[in-house]
Amino acid sequence: MSSTPAARRLVRAQLAAWGYGEHIEPAELLVSELVTNALRHGSGEPVVTLSAWDGVLRAEVADAGSVLPQVRHMSEEEECGRGLLLVEALSRDWGVEHTGEGKAVWFELDARDRTAEQLG
Repeated sequence: MSSTPAARRLVRAQLAAWGYGEHIEPAELLVSELVTNALRHGSGEPVVTLSAWDGVLRAEVADAGSVLPQVRHMSEEEECGRGLLLVEALSRDWGVEHTGEGKAVWFELDARDRTAEQLG
């Protein structure tokens, strides 16, 4: 995925098709942060993968870089570098894994049907 806007369009279209409309905005934001990080600090073109199962939405952004990202605690004056803090704050879980070609950074969002939970 060669651009962050293209990744956002992919997320919007796929989550709408799956019926996860209420999760589009947080997923778009977090995918755009991961794609931006991959473009700035990774290697090769990022690949975005989305999946959904058992009330969990998962997004993964893979690139050919081998350097694993780390959450940086920024001062209030710094204008960038908060992407992983957002991922950490807004996702139910996230992580990074080595792949055969580099690394993949992923996050999960809780997408259970709240109405069904309240009725159960």
